[in-house]
Amino acid sequence: MANILILEDDLAIISLFSRVLRMNGYTVYEATHLAAARKHLNEHRFDLFLCDMRLGAERGIDLLAEQQSLLNEQGTRVVVVSAEEEYRKLCQEIGIDIFFSKPVSPIELNSLVGDLLHSSEV
Repeated sequence: MANILILEDDLAIISLFSRVLRMNGYTVYEATHLAAARKHLNEHRFDLFLCDMRLGAERGIDLLAEQQSLLNEQGTRVVVVSAEEEYRKLCQEIGIDIFFSKPVSPIELNSLVGDLLHSSEV
């Protein structure tokens, strides 16, 4: 099954996302700050990376810009999940075109992940 990395600082959201994805058979890695996400990215290959933009004083966009070539090389699908629409344009500028606005329901998450992972297998 697919490996998924979730970068999210809201513990309730990361717990919900992780639980939903694990129930569907995915292997899920969690990170609540950039250093933990960077460590996971250096140690594992991911099929999908769900990335929040605001992590306290840190910004997910900084990690995405830094890691974009590695993510592309590995074929990792990146989904930005944010309540802040202003990040949509920044994401597009670095080549990330999948932007999902919060709040995200478990059904929406399940559908999005299934669609993305299925389309990447074709």
